[in-house]
Amino acid sequence: MVQRGFKNVDEKFENLEDEVGGLDKLIFEIKLKLDNIDDRIKSIENILGPLVMVVDAMKNNWKDHEMRIVKIERKLQTK
Repeated sequence: MVQRGFKNVDEKFENLEDEVGGLDKLIFEIKLKLDNIDDRIKSIENILGPLVMVVDAMKNNWKDHEMRIVKIERKLQTK
């Protein structure tokens, strides 16, 4: 009877080890995917960083042109 009890405990531990092994594999796969996502986000940031600066410079240039056009239009209206 005691021997059957130990056998049942051994079987339960084996099942638990299998489940933990599967969980470890799943966690490892999730970590790989998260690392991949992190690399992709860094790549996007590296691309977008300079583009943001270019767009900001273009926006300032656009505002400058708008102000110059308004001044020209005022001068033409007064003539």
